[in-house]
Amino acid sequence: MTFKGKYAATGRELRVRCMRVRLPSLESHFILIEDVSSQAEAGRQRAQWRQMLAHDFRNPLMIAHGTLCAVKSMGTGHPLAPDDLALIEGGIRNCRRLDALIGTYLDTERLEDGAMPVHAGSVDLEALLHGVVDEFRPAARTGGRVLTCAVPKALAARADPELLRRALANILGNALKFTPAGGLVAVDAAPRGRDVVIRVADNGQGITPEDLPRIFERYYQGEDNERHHGLGLGLTFCRAAMRAMGGEVEVESERGRGAVFTLRLPSAAPEGAP
Repeated sequence: MTFKGKYAATGRELRVRCMRVRLPSLESHFILIEDVSSQAEAGRQRAQWRQMLAHDFRNPLMIAHGTLCAVKSMGTGHPLAPDDLALIEGGIRNCRRLDALIGTYLDTERLEDGAMPVHAGSVDLEALLHGVVDEFRPAARTGGRVLTCAVPKALAARADPELLRRALANILGNALKFTPAGGLVAVDAAPRGRDVVIRVADNGQGITPEDLPRIFERYYQGEDNERHHGLGLGLTFCRAAMRAMGGEVEVESERGRGAVFTLRLPSAAPEGAP
């Protein structure tokens, strides 16, 4: 049993843990008191930084985005040359991209601190996976890639559907980005013991042996990701999201022979099942 509170006489924050040790010839109880003031203060500072980032960064970003959208929609009274319109549209895209990156950073921080609510329940994987894959089909066709999805009916996992959707979208987007025209990206899912595994496999360029152990590290950018202007946040978010749902994400890859990302989650009975 664990208790946490502030000791009024000193203003220090203490954690009190009551423990029992049972051995063949002995059963003993003891109390461990820890001063967690520094950890608590660090947590408060992280929360304040997140609030500052959300407010002070996003407000001017949204103003810039709104201004560009207004200029774009001025209409016939203020005609824009094609080059000017292209510049405005590029600005709008990058405002949205920066807002998404800020959101990913904030959510990763909250997940790793245990401060983000996770609403886990039975998720119909056939519907969720096909929905995510369908969102990426236009991009796959434009790039000349083949995108497939195979999920058994009535296969369910215990997960937060929005977190799982975002994690899968990050991995699927990476797979398409690093798979050349004519390549294949395949998504499938299957039961494995008490778990369910979701795989995203591609036959693209693969991951170098030097990068493979570090791709889930925050801000880590391999040589290939630098060329694609990545910031090293997407896969860190995926790992944090999977762990928050009681799962895990792993990768296997060989340079020049593609990569396989595996998402593992606890299995669940389909909704409505007895």
